This record gives sequence, structure tokens and C-alpha cells, in this order.
Amino acid sequence: MVSQGDAAISQDTTSSTWTISGAGLAVTLGLDPSQSLVVRRVENRHTGRILIDAPQPDTQLTLNGQTFALTEAGTALRYAGARGVMWHGGVHLTIGYTAQALHATIVRHYASYPASPVIETWTTIQTADGADPLVVSSLVGWQLSVSPGMVRWINGLRGDAPDTPNDEAFSFDQRDLALGDSLDLAAYGRSSERVVPFVMVDHGADVWFGGAQWSGAWHISAARTDGRIALSLEYPDVTTTVPGGGVLEMPHSFFGSVQGDRSAVSHALRGFLMTGVRLGRPMTPLVTYNTWYQYGVRIDEPTLLDEIDRTAALGVELFVADAGWYTGAGRLGFYDFDTGLGTWTVDAARFPSGLAALVDAAHSRGMKFGLWVEPGRVSLDTVGLDGLARPEWLAQHDGFNVAPTTAELCYGTRAVRDWIRQKLFALIDTVHPDYLKWDNNAWVNCNRTGHDHGTDDGNFAQVRGLYDLLQSLRDRYPDLLIETVADGGSRIDFGVLKYSDVTWMDDRTSPPIRVRHNLEGLSTILPPNYLLSFVLDARDRPLSESSDPIADIRSTMFGVLGFAFRSPGTRSWLSDLFREAIADYVQFRDILTSADAILLTGQAPAPDDSGWDAVEALNGSTGEAVLFAFHQQEANDRVSLRLRGLRPDASYSVTSLDSGDLGTSRGDDLMANGIEIVQGSGTQAHVLVLRVVP
Repeated sequence: MVSQGDAAISQDTTSSTWTISGAGLAVTLGLDPSQSLVVRRVENRHTGRILIDAPQPDTQLTLNGQTFALTEAGTALRYAGARGVMWHGGVHLTIGYTAQALHATIVRHYASYPASPVIETWTTIQTADGADPLVVSSLVGWQLSVSPGMVRWINGLRGDAPDTPNDEAFSFDQRDLALGDSLDLAAYGRSSERVVPFVMVDHGADVWFGGAQWSGAWHISAARTDGRIALSLEYPDVTTTVPGGGVLEMPHSFFGSVQGDRSAVSHALRGFLMTGVRLGRPMTPLVTYNTWYQYGVRIDEPTLLDEIDRTAALGVELFVADAGWYTGAGRLGFYDFDTGLGTWTVDAARFPSGLAALVDAAHSRGMKFGLWVEPGRVSLDTVGLDGLARPEWLAQHDGFNVAPTTAELCYGTRAVRDWIRQKLFALIDTVHPDYLKWDNNAWVNCNRTGHDHGTDDGNFAQVRGLYDLLQSLRDRYPDLLIETVADGGSRIDFGVLKYSDVTWMDDRTSPPIRVRHNLEGLSTILPPNYLLSFVLDARDRPLSESSDPIADIRSTMFGVLGFAFRSPGTRSWLSDLFREAIADYVQFRDILTSADAILLTGQAPAPDDSGWDAVEALNGSTGEAVLFAFHQQEANDRVSLRLRGLRPDASYSVTSLDSGDLGTSRGDDLMANGIEIVQGSGTQAHVLVLRVVP
């Protein structure tokens, strides 16, 4: 029917089937005698594994309280045809049904993209003009049964407080389900508060995986039955209404299969994420400076102008003024960013020349300038004031606000979004920042009456409203870079990836081994150049007192390299280390810009600090790589690491940041025999750059 690269849709009219494929994954859909839409076969053509070889429906609907599959049998649905077209750099298959009694059309969508063994899928429901409202509930992303294997996932933020007991933020976890066992992974507020919305079934030679492109509530279940694992992705506790003439597009989701172990998943997802989700928008990691940790809200024009000058001299490329630029901030203390929130008024006493003067200063030094905003939250003492948030706009659950002194705004209400757009656009048009840090420090599933949503779809409406606002920024300011943050990493997912260029992982950015732990977990499924962390010179852990400040700095260097320090008072030798690290990072950043992360060891920390942790950042386009290896306290003094994904017949120059040129070696030798790293008396952080020799 249609193809683009290795993404293709073919049709077999004799058997009423369609096959959508990409990079070795082939999914065959068809109609059975009752005109039911079923998945007939899912095959990984690289490994020959048949993941599904028995007809099964991959979704179901609940309309006006009645649940049914996409079928004509026993329902009011009628099959309306299928169509394959080009789509956002890939291909798009639609299979439609009409519900005449409900005056509605239901369409199941499938898309694939070149160089990625991933199928994106979603469902739309459209009602006819003048039709009665249609109540939709129990939203399903996909439901499939696959061969048994180890079920793996990545934990979410798991709490924002530094003293959270038994913290497992962004850790790998797994379970081998016995017959009759089941597993539930879920979020009921923001997407990654507890678990990242993604699951893998590891078969050894290949991995099946699936996930949600959604920043709110979701639920993945896995149940071991006789010879299979039944998996489903749902969006729970949603009952929403589609008015006459309206369209409901359910959250997008995806599934796929890749040859190899979990380390191959990052590469498998890349084509899908960059082409299908980001629509070709690149991600370039900028060396970033942020004011928050060292200055809190005690920022002003002279202080920031001085920091802009000093950090530019080190090679910083992006200067971000965090919370505290508005009137009232800091009234209750050093980190009080709640007071004054929602005024959108620059504090003229502290910034007499306005924020645009800071932007001009940064630009004059060759830097971009970023500004913190939290559009979705307001201080209660601003509510009801002329031109500010209205009391009826506040998101509430059972009549309660999210906090005693602040409130969340309901993005699900159009008047709220229009007001936020007005304030945001006015700020951006006045200040002209290059970058917005979009924060979210509270969440409530709104069930307040009088809003543009019902009592059972507040979470759903809030996320859709968030996406609407972010899309507005994309449309009006296409070059504006956006960082997303939510109590740290409470909203890291494949949905917000479409609208943001970088994400902040964890407010607990110290000690450095925690930063590596987070990067090693999240980069298994997300591009490392999307993941931001900071080299933190903290008052309670000053870098000048570290036993290995070079390792502390390099722990952030396979993600987006960020810095948080106070320049006045920083020792000159430490500033020299910052300058050298930035120069090194910029030198090999071209590899990181399109790299997949391959974890070559266990995730840090090793048990009892007795091992090494190592990551290979591999650029699949060029075959070049950067190897990061970290020696932990009680580890052996040497380790041999076998690299992956290199070009077997290519010669590679290997350069150490510390020892310089280490010579050349063929890719097949580096993969078969590895590189031995010996821990000497220097830093415990070893970085090797592998370039293809022409």
C-alpha cells in the first residue's frame, strides 16, 4: 500500500489482512469472519521469533457504559474500511468502524517509522454534528499476549525528599512471573512519580517492550497464563464525554521488539522518538548554568550580570535564571519561591533594567539565556486580584486545594489556558528568552464542578491542557527551547518528550553516584542528550573538599552537562577544572548528540561499592563512541569492557581524556576482546573517545 524507508504497509486482499512493519518488526492485522479487528501475528524478523501467532483483539471500547471490541458481532459497529498513507516521515494505517446508533466513527490507528522496530497506536472517536454526547470510559492503549520472559521496568522518582527511605529512583527492577502471578505498574497523578510508563519482557535473544506517550495517569498490567504473558496498557479512572461534533483522541502508546538484551532498546526506540514523537526536531545538549542551588531566590541584576560574565568565560553556553525573578519571591526565606507566584510581574527593585537586559548580556557573551516559569501554580494571596487568576480556576479535589498557601490551576479549563497563554506570551515577547524551564511542583486530580471537564476526567483534562499550552509555544516560538521539570522527575515520559528539549531528572543531584545511577537507568529508554543533571558545588558537599572532583564532574558528562555553583569564592583550580571539562565535553558532543546509551555493567552503585559502572554512548550514524567508566571505592584495580555496536571492519583511534592518544584498534577487536582500564593514582572517572579513522 505504502512505504517510506523500511517502514511499510502491505495488504493481502484475499485474507483481509494488513501488515505494518519497520526495522524487522512486522505486525499483521486482520478481520475475522465476524469482522472483528484482531492482531493475527507479530514477528521479529531479525530473530525469527513469533511473538504472537493467534488472533487477538488489541483494544476494546467502553461507550455509554457498554464494553466491546472492534467487531460487528453483537454490537452496533460496522466495518468502514482501511487506508494506508505517508505520515510524519513514516507510514500510517487506519482501520475504521461506524456506530450508526451512536452517530459516531471509531478509528484504530497504527504508525511505524524508518529504522525503528516500533508500532505506535491509538484510537479516535468522532461524533456527528448534532449527535447526543457520547460517554467514553476505560481507555485502552493496547492489550497483547507475548511469550514468557523476565518482566523489567524502571522505577520513577519515588519521592522528592533527600531522606526518602529505601529510595529506588530510576532503578531497574524485574520480576520473573510464575504461572498465575501478576504485576501492576501504575501512576495515578503524574506519569513517573512511581514508575516510568514503560515495560519490557526480556526473552534473552530479544526483548518485547511497550509504553505510554502520556504525562498523567496510566496502568500497565502483566499476568502469566499458560504459556503466555498477557499485557495491557490502560488509562485508568477516566470517564469523559465527547459532545456532538467532537473528536476524542486517546493517548498514543507503542510497542515493539528488538534483537539483543535491554541495552538494545535505546537504539530501537531512537527512530521512533526522533521521527514519530519529535517529528524530526533535534536535541542539542547545551552546557548549562542554573542559579537555583547556590542563590535560591536571592537573585538580582548585578549578581546575575556578574555570573553571566564569569560563567561565559568558562565556556558555559546557556545561562538559566531560576525561580525568584518576580515580585514577592523570597519574603519567607532563601528558597521561598511560592510567595508572589502567579503575579507574572518582574521585581523592578531587583531588576531595574528588566530581564531583557540579562538576555542581552548573555547574548553579548555568546550564551543563550533561559528563564524559569511555573504557569500551573499560583500563590493564594494573588487569586482574585485584578488581572490575575480567578478563584473558580483553581484545581481542587473534593473541595481542597493542593496546599495551604498555593493552588494548582486547572489546565482542563479553557479560560485558564487562555489566561496563561496571555501571560506567557507577554513575558516572552518582552524578555525574548531562548529557553524556558517549565516547572510543576504540585498536582491534584481535579474533580471540581463548573470546569470544562467532568468529575472523573480531571487528570485526563489536565494533561491534554498541558499539551495544548506547550503546543502553543511550539507554534508561536518554534526556536524556543523548553526544559520540563516536575518536583524533579515526576513527569518524564514519551508524551512530554514531544514538546520539551531537555528534562531535569532529580532535585537530589548529589552525590555524583546518584546522578550516574539516574542517567544509567533513564538512558536505557531515553536519549542521553535529553537528560539534564548538574555538577553541584553544594554548601554541604563542596567540590573543593571532594577526594575526586574530576570524577564528580565527569559523572554528569554522558547526559546534558549542567553546573550549579557560586562563582565568587570558587577556587581558581576548580574553575580551571570546570573550563577543561566543558572543553572536553564540547569536543566529543557531536557523538552524544545522536547517541544511544549502552550500559556495560550493572547500574551504579555496585553492591558494597565493590565494582565498576560503565556506559558506552554510541552514535549509530557514525559508529563512533564515548566510553565512560567509573571505579568505585573497593573495586578491583582493573576492568575489561567489551564495546558494542562498533563497525567491525573500521579502525578506531582511542583517546583518553587523561592519557591522550592510546593508539588504534579495529572495531571487531574492541567488541570481541574489549578495552582494559587500569585504575592508577589519578581520578576514578575514565573517559575514552573512539573515532573512526578515515
